[in-house]
Amino acid sequence: MAARAGDAAGAASALEEAGRLAPRWPLPLLKLGNVQAHLQGDAVAAEASYLRSIQLEPTHDGYYFLGKLQAASGCDAAAADSYESALCCDPTSPASRVELHRACVAAGLSPEESDLRLLRTCCRADPGDVRYAGYPNRNQAWTPSDRPELREA
Repeated sequence: MAARAGDAAGAASALEEAGRLAPRWPLPLLKLGNVQAHLQGDAVAAEASYLRSIQLEPTHDGYYFLGKLQAASGCDAAAADSYESALCCDPTSPASRVELHRACVAAGLSPEESDLRLLRTCCRADPGDVRYAGYPNRNQAWTPSDRPELREA
């Protein structure tokens, strides 16, 4: 593809054309957002592409890349919301778990509040998957008796 050859404008043009040819397919928009964000440095255009991709089909990758863009722009609360949405699409994503925790802490939540938000998100998305949900940066599991305030999550 043109992006691999160093032609960001050519890659963007090809992805825009792919989007026009298949207007209900979100992947060209997602890839276009990546080209705009990482190769062209156009965060505004990238955000618009990610949002259009998500509008067509909410996916983990769409929300995850949007969150990365928002975090890089210092919009930590918005990034946390995007990572939470990414986890609702794929609750098994370790990267989204870690990024949600980081964004929450950067937005001003304590690590414990961040753990609780992460746990609630993962429990909502996949109620059976709570072993590591509250500990994205720790190599340990927890049980409800370890954290009484999380029993009702």
